[in-house]
Amino acid sequence: MRPELKPVEGLSLSDMALQKVNIPEYTVTLVPENYINTIWDDAKPLLMGGVDKSNNRWSIETLYYALMQGEQHMWVAFDEDKNITSVLTTQFITYPTKLSLAVQFAGGLEGQTSTSIFDCVLDRLETFAAESGCTCVEFWGRKGFAPWMREAGYEETSVFYEKDISHGR
Repeated sequence: MRPELKPVEGLSLSDMALQKVNIPEYTVTLVPENYINTIWDDAKPLLMGGVDKSNNRWSIETLYYALMQGEQHMWVAFDEDKNITSVLTTQFITYPTKLSLAVQFAGGLEGQTSTSIFDCVLDRLETFAAESGCTCVEFWGRKGFAPWMREAGYEETSVFYEKDISHGR
């Protein structure tokens, strides 16, 4: 049985001031292949750190080629002033029993992972992956991502994070 709710004497919601939390707004979007050249000069330096850590598996030129061929997808996050704060690339990986959206390279402005942008990016990627028929999102990253990835529901397996987004499908 549910208890009856009673008003708190002397409390009026209309008299309470709403607190505005100053959380920046971010827009996270997939960049169409025909627009990659438009933002490449801004995106390239943000992706270089990840490419440089690939141990010569990738170069910035081979990543650019993969993006232009549609083998990888470029995502950007913009702040309220339309400045690019983060760039990442993804690709679909077909396994024998599932389809995954894999984050390949990610980079951004200093300190951007400590803001709400991280949540915005993950939410957008998970939605895109589910709409594309993927059952999981996977992410290779540095140990420093661990707190955010765990909070977002990802499991650390080595320095490989993954999240099941199938919801019983």
